[in-house]
Amino acid sequence: MVPRFLGFLTLLFLLIWRSNQTASQDPLYCIFVANNLLTCLQFLTGVSSEPPMECCASIMILNTRAKDSAEDPQHICQCIEDMSYEMNNIPFIAPRIQDLPTMCQVHLSFPISNSMNCSKV
Repeated sequence: MVPRFLGFLTLLFLLIWRSNQTASQDPLYCIFVANNLLTCLQFLTGVSSEPPMECCASIMILNTRAKDSAEDPQHICQCIEDMSYEMNNIPFIAPRIQDLPTMCQVHLSFPISNSMNCSKV
């Protein structure tokens, strides 16, 4: 049941996001970010009290990707911000996003929270 739900959410997010993206955003990059964050959905929605191993692995992947270039942290931030905005009908617990690095024991090279200012990342 959970995999089908995640697949549905991924498709829903991509359709909504695609219709609202700005010209400066690379849709494939945000799909990459969204796919990684969707592994954390059970934790972010309160279904589980701890992020699953797949979620923590995804946070590590995003952290590694953020180190690829100076622009990547800002792009990741913008994708997360867009995803949070577009998925406002999904009852996720926004402050939990900032708990991910600590709970996954990952020192992120960029800030992550429900109230990020991506222009300052």
